[in-house]
Amino acid sequence: MIVIADAGSTKVHWAAVEPGGAVRTFETPGVNALMMSDDELRQAFGAALRGLEPDEIYYYGAGCVDSDVCARVAAAFPAGAYVEVASDMLGAARALFGREPGLALIMGTGSNSALYNGRDLTANMPPLGFILGDEGSGASFGKRLLRLAFRTGRLRPELERHLGLTYPEILERVYRRPAPNAFLASLVPFIIDHSEHLSDLIDAELDSLFAALGEYYRIERRLKIVGGVAKALAPRVIAAAALRGFSVDLILDRPLPGLIAYHTHE
Repeated sequence: MIVIADAGSTKVHWAAVEPGGAVRTFETPGVNALMMSDDELRQAFGAALRGLEPDEIYYYGAGCVDSDVCARVAAAFPAGAYVEVASDMLGAARALFGREPGLALIMGTGSNSALYNGRDLTANMPPLGFILGDEGSGASFGKRLLRLAFRTGRLRPELERHLGLTYPEILERVYRRPAPNAFLASLVPFIIDHSEHLSDLIDAELDSLFAALGEYYRIERRLKIVGGVAKALAPRVIAAAALRGFSVDLILDRPLPGLIAYHTHE
């Protein structure tokens, strides 16, 4: 059995591929290796794989930023299987392009981008995380919404009703509770539902993303994108990309189907 994981901070999407080709998919709570202890990782993976006996595990995860983190994640899996751990960025590139080269972009809870040669990443703009970067991500959209609502009053009553939280409670969720990036990204459905009143916010966030990409990737201008934020805002994403000279060839909601194809069709 081959087990493949696309692990984001909000959810982990798993696929268990039987030797005969049958595929079972399931979801578990999000995992970010930079934000979780070794014990938390072991508990999360043990629960996810309970009842399965994989021979190979291919894990593409948020927070898998270097070899040390990847080794720590690999060690957290139950013994007995071959385990390969890589960044969610490499997983996105393989899902989007297979074994062809291209420029890949993630727009989910976080954001990331990279040039891909058909097997490995060859250039990667540092995403910097949801505090310093992650332009175009759900978390960055959420930060922009909270600033707008509480500094200008626009849609503040509607937002507080939607969340069922007051201003102090929202700040507590951001600054004192676990997974603030996932909380911020959870505001994206509100933005989409009120998009007619938030066009300026959406356009500003997307422009900040494609401006940054344009400065870093000065030659490559054709890209493919994966992530729920990109899928939900697809027409605006395509338009914003075009304003900065990019053409979007494909937008996928999630990478798992492409990763299944990558690991089962040599």
